[in-house]
Amino acid sequence: MKKAADIGMNEWIRLRYVIHDDHGQFFVNDTMLFDIEHMFHGTGEAGGIGLFTDIGSEAFFKDLEIIPED
Repeated sequence: MKKAADIGMNEWIRLRYVIHDDHGQFFVNDTMLFDIEHMFHGTGEAGGIGLFTDIGSEAFFKDLEIIPED
C-alpha cells in the first residue's frame, strides 16, 4: 500500500513509524502511507534516523521520541 500525504505549508506534520521485526507501517498525520511486510534489512538490525527537507525549503523538527516495544 502506498499513498500520497496531504500536507500544507506552515503547519506541523505528525510522522509516526511502527516497526516490528521486518514489518513497517508509516503514517503522516495518522494516515497510513506505507505498509511494508518484508523490510530490506530484516530483523535484529540497528541504525540511525535521518530527517531532511528538500533544497530551498525550511523545516523544523521537535519532540522526537523512540519508544521500544515491551
